[in-house]
Amino acid sequence: MIILSFTSSIVGEETNIPYRDSPELPNQTGNFEHSILTPNRFQMNQSFSLSTSVIGNTNQTTGIYSNFTRYRLSEKMDINAGIHLIQSQNNLNSSSKPQ
Repeated sequence: MIILSFTSSIVGEETNIPYRDSPELPNQTGNFEHSILTPNRFQMNQSFSLSTSVIGNTNQTTGIYSNFTRYRLSEKMDINAGIHLIQSQNNLNSSSKPQ
């Protein structure tokens, strides 16, 4: 019996895009700066992992994509969401049959 296992992971990097004042937008103290549409309230992280294992004549491959999102509604309240897409595949090795 042969057991092999390989794991690889790629993790996205967190990037915060600074908010910039624009001359086209009105600069009203207390209104726009505290708006829920300010981009620096939003944060997103992504990752992907791939795992393969072989046991006897069967191998299994699993890929997982993950997305984590955070939105700061106020200083005391955050909304967090996590989404995972999982693809798994089992394969029977047919190389033992004559060709």
